[in-house]
Amino acid sequence: MPALNETQIHISIYLRARLRTTSAKQAQRTSLSIEIPTYGFHRDERLYPNADTFDVCRFYDMSAAGAAGKHAYVTARPEFLGWGLGSQVCPGRFLADVEMKLVLAYVVTNYELKYPEGKDRAVGMAIGNNVSDGSACTIARRRCAD
Repeated sequence: MPALNETQIHISIYLRARLRTTSAKQAQRTSLSIEIPTYGFHRDERLYPNADTFDVCRFYDMSAAGAAGKHAYVTARPEFLGWGLGSQVCPGRFLADVEMKLVLAYVVTNYELKYPEGKDRAVGMAIGNNVSDGSACTIARRRCAD
């Protein structure tokens, strides 16, 4: 019965783990997902003094210290893993950088922003690595063409 032999299911094939060898010569499953706690890296006092304090000039001062370009937003480096690193670095990071700047420039030049009536600057609420408060600012009106 050749038809029966051709359709025979080999269960052992499904039980074998597919492995690949990493650059460190360690075997890993191909479906294995490795996650890195980037929040901990980005709040590390050894990398960023006063890491939990907002400093608008932090990376500007680092670049001025002699490593021009090393601390640019789109630079892939071990201290900032938001874009990835090595062969897994995000190829769209340059486009994302320009898009964020364009959106911010468009909003700032075309709209007047203000705090809601009777409110001052709101305290941000932290959710994981994101700080946001949607009621902190409202669009007052679209700017008129001069």
